[in-house]
Amino acid sequence: MSNEIEVLGTSIGFKVFRCLGLETEGKRHAFIEDAMAGEHRFMLEEEQPGFHDLDADGDCLSGAFSAVIAFEIEHLSNRIQTTSLLKRIDTAYFLVVENTLFFYGNAGAAKSAICQLGDIVGATPAQLVFESDQLRQFSERASAVRSVSLSNPKSREIQKAKLTSQDIENYEEYNVIDPANHSLDAVCGLIESPAGPIFVTAGRRGLLRLKVKKGLILPADCLLWVLHVVQGRDVKVGVNLTLFNVKR
Repeated sequence: MSNEIEVLGTSIGFKVFRCLGLETEGKRHAFIEDAMAGEHRFMLEEEQPGFHDLDADGDCLSGAFSAVIAFEIEHLSNRIQTTSLLKRIDTAYFLVVENTLFFYGNAGAAKSAICQLGDIVGATPAQLVFESDQLRQFSERASAVRSVSLSNPKSREIQKAKLTSQDIENYEEYNVIDPANHSLDAVCGLIESPAGPIFVTAGRRGLLRLKVKKGLILPADCLLWVLHVVQGRDVKVGVNLTLFNVKR
């Protein structure tokens, strides 16, 4: 279904973008028609990269983008080292909820998909950035914090550090965090979401990684809910916060 994602393993990572031009149901259906046209459609026999398996339902749009990639491998044949040219299919999957675009799967295919998507809608999606203050506030809202990744200016003796568990509580003893100089690269925290407990890792450059139960069906509105919790925004996706143990 276009409004949910089945997590095949125990974790899934997303690159998050702000996407304009797909806010209404009409625009989403128009995008599907344009994307399935000749130049933007995935064609395996012609090895043409493009979109496929597109579907729109309500406020959501989902689909995939694939490309045929050639690569070489070296092997021994009759004691002679030879090189063979092989091909594989790289695929990236995406989900658009309101004006937010979530990409997961192959990173190379995702880059190509973003370029083509921008050509179709007339506006290239902008990668979301989590500010250091947002990540700091997310660590305070989380029920528990598993790890915090820090980055300091090159002028400081310690340029990078990753604190976990007890180290976070006693960070002053290590003289690593300087509120006036350091920035946060990523925070991993536990939240009680509508889909159950989720360890959420939020990275500065629009990265969201969710550690969940294997085989979880992740609804689109829950994914948007998680993003809003990280950003510190009011949750307005049909979820009653009083039902869940989330620190605001």
